[in-house]
Amino acid sequence: MLQFLAIYLCRCRMARGFPFFFLCLLHSCTSLAADFFMPFHWYYLVACLGLLVVRMFFVTGYHRYFSHRSFKTSRVFQFVIAFMR
Repeated sequence: MLQFLAIYLCRCRMARGFPFFFLCLLHSCTSLAADFFMPFHWYYLVACLGLLVVRMFFVTGYHRYFSHRSFKTSRVFQFVIAFMR
């Protein structure tokens, strides 16, 4: 019975994805735990939102430029967009 179960788990796609699921779960739990043990500072919230806006801008610019060529830009800004992605 155990041999059959081991063969089934080796062939199962979910079993191969388990380590990634476990790492995501571990990351979520540790980040939630850190929220309770770190003091709140407004700087953290401002930095988080600022980085989120910058990241969204560059990801959108990257997709629009390299996928659709919906605007023209210089070679330097192409490298900046690709680097920030």
